[in-house]
Amino acid sequence: MKKLGLIFLLLLLGVTLSASDICVEGVYYNFDESTQEAQVTFRGDEFDDGWMYYSASELYVGDLVIPESVTYQDVEYKVTSIGRNAFAGSRLLTSLHFPATIIGFGEDVFPLCESLHTITVADENSQYFVYSGVMYQKNPLEIFCVPRALSGVVEVYDGVTQIPPTAFNLCSSVEYVSIPNSVQMIGEGAFFRCLSLAEVAIGEGVNIIKRDAFSDCISLQIVSLPSSVKTIGSSAFSGCSNLFYISLNEGLETIDSYAFYGCSYISAVSLPSTLKSIGDKAFLDCYSLSMVRNNSPLDVEVGSTSHGYVAYYADDVLTTLVAENKISSNILSTANGELRFINVRNQTLVLYNLLGNTLYNGIIPSDDFTLSSFPCGLYLVSLSGRVEKVMISTPRFY
Repeated sequence: MKKLGLIFLLLLLGVTLSASDICVEGVYYNFDESTQEAQVTFRGDEFDDGWMYYSASELYVGDLVIPESVTYQDVEYKVTSIGRNAFAGSRLLTSLHFPATIIGFGEDVFPLCESLHTITVADENSQYFVYSGVMYQKNPLEIFCVPRALSGVVEVYDGVTQIPPTAFNLCSSVEYVSIPNSVQMIGEGAFFRCLSLAEVAIGEGVNIIKRDAFSDCISLQIVSLPSSVKTIGSSAFSGCSNLFYISLNEGLETIDSYAFYGCSYISAVSLPSTLKSIGDKAFLDCYSLSMVRNNSPLDVEVGSTSHGYVAYYADDVLTTLVAENKISSNILSTANGELRFINVRNQTLVLYNLLGNTLYNGIIPSDDFTLSSFPCGLYLVSLSGRVEKVMISTPRFY
């Protein structure tokens, strides 16, 4: 009786009526009598966690259509918004339709909607639309909601500039994603644990892949990064246990720690000439990584834990010329089947033939050091990160 009396008093005073346990044809609402607008909400009391006291079968289930208007106690209310936690805990909710009248959403509208596979929005809606199964906000243009049970092929809308953090995480039925050139950043955990994701096409425009972006995507097999990518974040591809092909194109500068941790099927990797650093344990537990082609200025050695364990499991490192890191002729000279090094005492020297076989690997012991007894041909010299292709023109055999 006290609660009824309080509501009656508020009505007399012209105060907005807000009661989240009012259900009309299977949908719960808050009603604003001053504006005659309704907000979709959850079953429960006025507190944000009211839904937690109900089982999934007692919340929203199946296919739900939100109407443009609703009549309550002979008053028609226009449905204009979706309140905070409106569908929270609705694990049995499978599809949602929003009318043209919806212009706003509260926070945390869709948590735990594990069965939600389809969202549709009326074409006339001024604020939201759906493309390739994903719900977008129009102004500013950005991904608003990805149904957790979305499946198959997804094409991200061209014009979006980022994949937000956790946007697709736990979407375990998505198999292929195409990311357009307009996207500049793939956010933290954006595709975390997308268990069926086998391939992703990353457009020329992405410059950073954030932490855990594709972590634990156990079906991911092929990744080709465009030259626009500058940074691969920490643990970005960690736990991708079936990833067997990764293309690190020219333009990449940073591979952060644990980036490819546990990618045990990768057998070969080519480090681009633009690469500046590899973070701690970036390639740890990549047991099959037997071949590394090093085009970078990094001093990569077989069996070393440096540079993120990239060559720790390798049989050999193939080193090729880095165009902008040539060794000065004042330091290195070739003649009579010899390689002569001046004033580079204590620097690391590695010599390869063009098959990638290591012919010498050691520390230069003196200010004037010579390697000899090489037949005529091309060789690759790595001197503390600087790499040069050299020709020995006159053979000397011993």
